[in-house]
Amino acid sequence: MRIGASMVPSGVIPLWLVVHDRHSHSDEMTATKTSGAGERATARVLYPESMRTIAWVSLLLACVAACSRPAGDLTDGKALFNQTCARCHGPDGRGDPVAKAQLGVPDMRDAVWQKAHPDELIKRTVHEGSKSKKMPPFGDLYTDAQLDVIIAYVRSLETEIK
Repeated sequence: MRIGASMVPSGVIPLWLVVHDRHSHSDEMTATKTSGAGERATARVLYPESMRTIAWVSLLLACVAACSRPAGDLTDGKALFNQTCARCHGPDGRGDPVAKAQLGVPDMRDAVWQKAHPDELIKRTVHEGSKSKKMPPFGDLYTDAQLDVIIAYVRSLETEIK
């Protein structure tokens, strides 16, 4: 079907031809196009509110998946650290450069940092988040035994400072 100077393929409903037919019980609208031969094509299009809801649900599911219990070996401190902590702290505890600049992520290899952060403080920070609220709380993502092996890995990083 030829409309104006552009060709519209059969069965395609251009957005500028959308006719709103919204019913109070529905978050959909319909678009109808009639060709020169009298054929009608109808499409259902979601309203922005529905699209926004779908986006929020998708974001929520992505967050839940990212914060779900780590898979794999649950006794390997380095692997557990790399699954969650390394996102900001880097795989070697040095701190991701961007996170370091924006959030003040510490260099966990530093002996001064190591001495200033006893195991119980690290556990509490992981569970409750940092006092500055820059590190989110991870709650019960890790068991106490898993936190112990993560902390053991963090303690092993101090020897890597040159």
